[in-house]
Amino acid sequence: MGCKGAGRQSAALRDPGRRAAAERPAYANINRRTLDRSPTGFAASVRDAVAAGYTAFKIAPFDDLSAAMPDAEANPLIEAGIARTAAVREAIGPDARLMVDCHWRFNEASARHCIDGLAGLNLHWFECPIAESVETLDALKRLRAHANAAGMRLTGLEMEIRREGFRPFLEAGAYDVMMPDAKYAGGPAEMLRIAEEFGRFGVEFSPHNPSGPICHAQSLHIALAAPTLDALELQFDETPLFDALVGKALPEAKGGAFAASDAGSPGIGAAFSIAVTMDLESVAHWHSNV
Repeated sequence: MGCKGAGRQSAALRDPGRRAAAERPAYANINRRTLDRSPTGFAASVRDAVAAGYTAFKIAPFDDLSAAMPDAEANPLIEAGIARTAAVREAIGPDARLMVDCHWRFNEASARHCIDGLAGLNLHWFECPIAESVETLDALKRLRAHANAAGMRLTGLEMEIRREGFRPFLEAGAYDVMMPDAKYAGGPAEMLRIAEEFGRFGVEFSPHNPSGPICHAQSLHIALAAPTLDALELQFDETPLFDALVGKALPEAKGGAFAASDAGSPGIGAAFSIAVTMDLESVAHWHSNV
């Protein structure tokens, strides 16, 4: 979806009046670069992001868990994830923003247990703990209250589609923060309308953006143009191809933030390097069961 609009920029993005701030914060998602999944490995990984100037970080320490697991199997994995989170908190200090992504791996009871275990670690948010649907709205509302009582926000909805998809969750008060993704939510103009809708409900806008460089370039424009923003997600140091695929045209976050001048040239400021792309195709090995 990002490639199709790469040569154009919406009127909302061109209008300087839509730029609510000269600088917008970003946070480093370190999860996929963290190959050593021990507490020590997570701590070492996040220190690299600290050294790069970031002051806000996201991890997914519960990826070996499943919502269907019995308590006897799930509880040790929850404790292991809490230990990873505690190691990251120690590495970044007591006040840096820390977010935990759960990838829908909990049920309501195990999510409550996990929130209790994380309560002393000063989390900014607890993300996507359980499956998201109209059937789980009541459970999400209860988890939001439980998370808020423990000092953290509840966050989710990274795969929802258009404003209509978010509205039941807004009306129910399911989340403190919602995370529309430009790839799914309907593109930049719809993302800005979604951000405005969030404002009417007192919900924070934080675009989901752990994807490739074209989606990132589009998401950066959206973040700079949105009326309000909690923070923009950025995959941190996963592969040099992230920059190479667009000819190293992407701006870097300075001090964990992007400035309005970082939006690039007209359009989204980035396009795929044909040479790099063709070289990747020439060395790829394709496997198919068809």
